[in-house]
Parts: sequence; structure tokens; C-alpha cells
Amino acid sequence: MYPGNSSHIFEEILIFMNFRALLLGTVLALGSTAALSAAPQLRLTSSALGPYVVAAGSNLNNGQAVVVNAANIGSGSLSLQVSSSVTWLSATVGAAQSCTVFKTCYPISITGQTSSLAAGTYTGLITVNDPNAVDAPQSISVTVQVGSDVPSSLQFYLAPGGTATSSFTTSSAVTATSSASWLSVGLQGTGTYNFAVPYKVTATAASNMAANTYNGTFTLAGSKLADDNKTVNVTLQVTSSPIAQPSASEIDLKLAANSIKQTVPVSIANSGMGTLTVSSATATAASNGTWLTATNNGNVVSVVADPTNLSPGPYTGTVTVKSNAVNSVTISVNLTVVAQSAPLANFQGVVNNATFVPGEKVAPGDIIAIFGEQFLYSDSPLYASATPLPTSLGGSSATQVLVNGQPAPLYFASYNQIDFQMPYETQAGQAVIQVVRAGQTGNSIAVEVAKNQPRILPFAYGNYGIIQNATQSGFAVSQAAATALGLPVAHPAKAGTDYLTIYAIGLGPTSPAAVTGAAASGTVLSHVSLATSVVFSANNPFATSVTATPSFAGLAPNFVGLYQVNVQVPANSPKGDSVPLYLVNGGVLSNIVNIAVQ
Repeated sequence: MYPGNSSHIFEEILIFMNFRALLLGTVLALGSTAALSAAPQLRLTSSALGPYVVAAGSNLNNGQAVVVNAANIGSGSLSLQVSSSVTWLSATVGAAQSCTVFKTCYPISITGQTSSLAAGTYTGLITVNDPNAVDAPQSISVTVQVGSDVPSSLQFYLAPGGTATSSFTTSSAVTATSSASWLSVGLQGTGTYNFAVPYKVTATAASNMAANTYNGTFTLAGSKLADDNKTVNVTLQVTSSPIAQPSASEIDLKLAANSIKQTVPVSIANSGMGTLTVSSATATAASNGTWLTATNNGNVVSVVADPTNLSPGPYTGTVTVKSNAVNSVTISVNLTVVAQSAPLANFQGVVNNATFVPGEKVAPGDIIAIFGEQFLYSDSPLYASATPLPTSLGGSSATQVLVNGQPAPLYFASYNQIDFQMPYETQAGQAVIQVVRAGQTGNSIAVEVAKNQPRILPFAYGNYGIIQNATQSGFAVSQAAATALGLPVAHPAKAGTDYLTIYAIGLGPTSPAAVTGAAASGTVLSHVSLATSVVFSANNPFATSVTATPSFAGLAPNFVGLYQVNVQVPANSPKGDSVPLYLVNGGVLSNIVNIAVQ
């Protein structure tokens, strides 16, 4: 067994996770879920509408309301309020009526006064709220394309052998013809009645194309919207120079007035040839002068938005990045400033800290992330630093997470994310989660809790698992994946020889029993009580999956909420750079991750 081998690599693991304080603990006793059963609980039949295509000078849906139904899946009754984030969009709530999805629905009629809007794409939010309901507020996004979305011209920069794409939508399906062999236009998906139809433009520079400027066109015909039917000029510059490629070309932020600065890093990659060097980053705010700043450290640009002394409302700006690339880079920044309020947790914003999938069940003892806004007014995140793990972070303006009304242990807190441990005492069923900041209790959201819900911690690239090759002291990933992830050591596992340490959460009760918030003992091992096995699967139908019994499955010594499973790679395991692997824990399957097996 290798139960003690986790500590020397865990610093590396933390680089790829959204938390950094696992060596922590405290003890809680939780009540029942009575708070949930005594409250109404909001559900919407849709949370996103559109994109709708609207001719210039016309209103959304020809002036007819678009209806989304709200329902109560809890007890009591809903008292709904609706509001809009933009002036051109409005909504009203109708009387209760019978509907097919739920027994009783409240129709929300949404209208869009888009006739005065200039050509372009617009998105507004209808917020549906009942302050006394669980899972409220929720939002309905409405996206409208006014006039044609087809660009008048396009420009691509490519190295020989490179490919680039651009997208647009049309009001209805079109026929597309192109004048150049390096240029193509294809349908990217499907659309229905008044929804936009997506198309993708692809430019491809053959490996033997000389560095030069190439001109071409594509022509669209057959759209119901006359402005879609046109010829678009396309320029392709094939170059041996660097080509700057930002990780984000548009940044959307939402901050409370006089709360915190928000920093967004944007990496500038080189999709061309040679060596890219970023020389400067300059921010320009369209209004109110100095709320937007930018600096660069090498090829990483830090974009900073500061809502200090800003009134609630929208603000826009740009960041111009200068480099030795053949192309220029401009990043658009949109900041929405809102009034300070109680913490606001997102609907389905409580997720496990492995897969982060909204709506998935969680388990007692899980490392949990909750997403929202106004959780903590601190420019820098706060981390718990010692055992026992505290139930609040932030000193005089302390932030807490309540699970069924009781404080839970916290790993980490920031403006829009908190990582906490789901207490082991939490009963199966729905649990109610709230965030408290400086004595202000936020809205209630629900999450489904199961006895166990195994989840293997994955890296981001290629869905490789955070799985240590314990025999060779490295990660069990391919060398290509290790390079992409920036891992210092990669050792693909040798079938029949090497042992793996698999890091996971949600494996359920242990013996001896785990204590909420407390670090697992480094001397007395806590074994998982539920039967646990490891499946080495196959990428093709001709290979057979192999199941292995772990030599150890339990809590990782000296850590909180983290499990480890030690297993030898079977001699007859499928082999390759991306071998699917998953756990079966108490009859429940985990997520599937990849490892490299030789």
C-alpha cells in the first residue's frame, strides 16, 4: 500500500484545482432538511431564449409575448417578482394555471421592444425571484440578433499549414459559394423557425502557400432576411511572423459598487511562427476614466476592473495589446456594476470540486464549490491555513456557508467562489445551502446529497486523472499531456508492475469514521466502508475492460475530504496514451478519466 505517498505530490495537484487548503478540520452537527420542506422551491421551464432574428425596425417575435412557465416544486406558494437588466426587455407574471410539465404554472410573458435598436446582437436578463423560495432568484437570458449577423468582411492571419475559423448566423438556411480554394463556408448546426442558423467560415493555408496576402469572397443566397444575402470579402495573410492569439477577446464582469478589484489574466499565445513578444498593454475606459487598467508580465496580460466610486450601471472599455505579431489584439471589457447586497448564490451553483457539473449529486464529506457573487469583499482570496478548519473566513466581515442552517468548514473564499466541506452528518436528500457575509444571509439554494458519489480529480487537458504513478514517482499521463499541463514528471504506468494512487472525493463512510472538517489520521488509516473497485476500460469494442481490487481505498492521510485509492495496474490492462479508468464505489460509477498505460 502507498497511503502515505500523497503528501509530496499534493502541492503539484493543487496547481490544477480551485482550492489550496486541504490540511484542515473542525467538527459540526447538522440538523435535518426541514427548512427545505417548509419552503416553496422555484423551477423554470427555460433559462435561455434565442437567439431570435429580428429585422431592423421590428419588435421581438413580431410584438407577441414569449412565455416561460415558473412552478413551485416545494411547499407553500410562490409570490413571484420579475425584473429586467435592460430597458428594451420586459416581463409580467400571469395567474396560476394548469400546465403539462408541472401541475401548476405561473406564465411569465416576455416582450422585447427592439424596433429602436441598431443592428447587432443584444442579450438581456429577466430575473425571477421570490425572496422566501429556495433556488431563487433565477434568470432567463434573451438573445436577439437585430438585422444581419453576416459580416461585411473578414481577415485571417495564418502560418503555412494553419487553419482558422469565424462564425456568424443567418435568419434561415442559405446556400453559400466561395471564390477561393482556401476558403469554405459550412453549416455549423441547426436552427428552428425564428432562431438563427449558425455557419462557420474556414480559412486554410496549405503548407506550400507562400507568405503573401490572398483575397477571396463567399456569397450567401436564400435567406428570408434580405440583408443576409450578400457577398463577403475575405483576406488571408499567410505569414512566417508571430500571430498573436488572446485566450479571451471579450471579458464580461459583474461587481458590486465599492467592493473589490477583479483581475482577469489573458494569455497571448503565438499561433504563427517565430517568437512572440508582448511589449505593452494599454487600457482605455469609454466612461468614468480610470476604472480599467492593464499590465503585462511577459505574454500574460492582467486586466483589472475597479468598481470603486462607480454608480450601478454598465461600463465598457478596451485593452490594446502591442507585440511583434503581424496582427493587432484588442480585448473588449464589459463591466456591470450593481448595488451592494446580501450574498447571491447561483441556481445549481453548488457542485463537487472535481467535475464541477451543475445538478450532479454530492456526498457527505465532499469538497464542494459554491459559485455566485458578493461572497467576500477582499481583493485577494482567503485560505484557511491550519487545523481545525474554520467555519468562517474574513475576520470582522466574516464569510460563512450554512448547510441546513449550520456553519460548514471552509477551505477557501473569494468574491464569487467558496470551497467548503459537506459535513459527514448531512442526511441523504436535498440540503439547503446559504452564504453569510458580515451578518447578511444570502438566498437559499438546494443540492441533492447521496450516500456516496465517487468523483476522480481530473486535470483539465485531455481529461487525464490526477493519478500518481506511485512506483515511478510521477503522474500516469502521456508525455504529450505532461508537456501541455506543465507537469515536471510523467511516467506512464507499466501494466503488471506499477502501482497507482488515484485521488478522489465522495467515496462515502469510512472505518474508523471520518470527523467533519478534521484531517485524516496519518497513523490510523480510515478505510472506505463501501466495496470499491477500479476499472481499466478500453477505447475500442474489441478490447475487454479489466477490473482490479485496490490494495487500499480510504481517506488520504493528513488531508480533509480527500480520498485515495491504491491499485496495481493489471497485467492484462488495455494499453495506450489514453486508457479510460473509473471507480465503482458502493455500486455507483465515478466519472471516467484517462491514464497512460504501457
